[in-house]
Amino acid sequence: MAKFRFRLQRVLDYRSSLVEAQEAQVARQVVALRRAEAELESVRALQRNTVGSLEIAPGVSIEPRRANLAWDYLESLRRREASGSENVSRETQALIEERERLADLKRQEQTMAKLKERQLRAAMVAARLAEAKVLDDLVSARHGRNEHQ
Repeated sequence: MAKFRFRLQRVLDYRSSLVEAQEAQVARQVVALRRAEAELESVRALQRNTVGSLEIAPGVSIEPRRANLAWDYLESLRRREASGSENVSRETQALIEERERLADLKRQEQTMAKLKERQLRAAMVAARLAEAKVLDDLVSARHGRNEHQ
């Protein structure tokens, strides 16, 4: 049997390399999302700690300068939290898009792999048929010589 050669092997290899590259991109996107989530959680922890530290004991007067600074700091933390939430949303959406692209690339790769498998099976059947024909011809030729002798 002749060695099977898939004519579209380069295309299949290229598709496989695209899948691998996209898997790496998805991994990078997951890392970016985790980083954004960690940053958002650290801002929220700062907010909780700041609010907890601002509690004033009963009977103690509030210093206006300190209250203004605390208010400004809390406002900046709120803005950072809003920005962090938007960042997490953006990263989540980007991850969804990257995963959809990966799924599409994997479908294309699987299609090529199935085509290769079908062509291999067809080549094996053709080789078996050719081998059977050769054997039949040999038997017929041998049988034909034995009848004439």
